[in-house]
Amino acid sequence: MPDGDDLLDSSFVRDLVRLLQAFDREILGLYDALDPADDPVLAEAARGFRSHWAGPLVRLHRHGPLTVRALADHADVTHSAMSQTVTALRRAGLVEDAPASATRDGRTRAVALTARGARLAPYCAAEWRATERTWLELDAELSHPLSAVVAELRAAVARRPLAQRLRAHLEEPGEAPVTGR
Repeated sequence: MPDGDDLLDSSFVRDLVRLLQAFDREILGLYDALDPADDPVLAEAARGFRSHWAGPLVRLHRHGPLTVRALADHADVTHSAMSQTVTALRRAGLVEDAPASATRDGRTRAVALTARGARLAPYCAAEWRATERTWLELDAELSHPLSAVVAELRAAVARRPLAQRLRAHLEEPGEAPVTGR
């Protein structure tokens, strides 16, 4: 960066974020384009679909009723985040509470696919596989494969965590003091 440029006028990751958002919009476009004339139940089930719903729907389709904790663990997200996703799936009519016999522990509740969710889940699985194949194809076309760059980035952050790097830059001369951290 040339001297005198203010980092407040830039955003290093903006292009990457916008690219990922564009990819997500294209994936969601597949769901939006489902034709009710071809399959009215599938098209109706896909209305209002969000891309982060695919994983839990596929997992429930493959493994039957699961607890929110099991879904969260598989997706590597917090219980709270998955609970919010399950709430949205329930509102969309894609999941429901499973019978009490679906869990070994009476203190936990499992969720299961509704008929609508069961109709949509195979499409989600096919889209997931197609998306993964597309990412592999794109990765192979890059001069610096994204998979390698991500691995390098993870290794760099493992050596020196992002929070440590941020704190060091916040303590540089000319930065406003940050309290409470």
